[in-house]
Amino acid sequence: MGIQERVRSGREILLTFDDGPDPSVTPAVLEALREAKARAVFFVLGKQVEKYPDLVRRTQDEGHIIGNHTYTHTAYGRFTLFEYLEDVKRCQEAVAKVLGRSPTYFRPPEGRLTVGSLSVPLLCGLHTMYWSLDPRDFSLETSEQANLCADQLAAQTRPGDILLLHDVNPALPRVLARLLPQLRERGMDSSESVKRLESRTPYQK
Repeated sequence: MGIQERVRSGREILLTFDDGPDPSVTPAVLEALREAKARAVFFVLGKQVEKYPDLVRRTQDEGHIIGNHTYTHTAYGRFTLFEYLEDVKRCQEAVAKVLGRSPTYFRPPEGRLTVGSLSVPLLCGLHTMYWSLDPRDFSLETSEQANLCADQLAAQTRPGDILLLHDVNPALPRVLARLLPQLRERGMDSSESVKRLESRTPYQK
């Protein structure tokens, strides 16, 4: 258990996506990953899972890992410990209903690391995954901003980095279309990291 902020092997990196699934953005993200032959971890919200179960199934079927990002995206501090626990468990149940198994990877809303947001995942048997690079892609509004974000992120990424992205912003597919080829040219591989995570049993029965 504990907190993971980096991957630690060769030229590996890890792509992660928060806050989905989103019916207008996630399919384009999946297509970009497919074209790049890249795999990722999607930290989903339980309320979105219930709305778009077919999209969650597609994400898993295309080789990606589904993680828990709580049900409502309410950060610890706005919930009591018990309420936070129930919110995390509710996401577990939503994913299990769709996939037949629950995640074992967790990311706290807003990245808030507190006694509560760290102890609740442990109570649920979840492994907390943080990140090392946050390009704040959720704030992108124009094509120019998306292109700049992609170029800056490509230049900043180093082996071992975990990238935080959000598959709810319509600008993200443009970022990926520009970012993923640059990462590939530099020999950066996200698929191997996903394989390693899978070997650690990414789902609970």
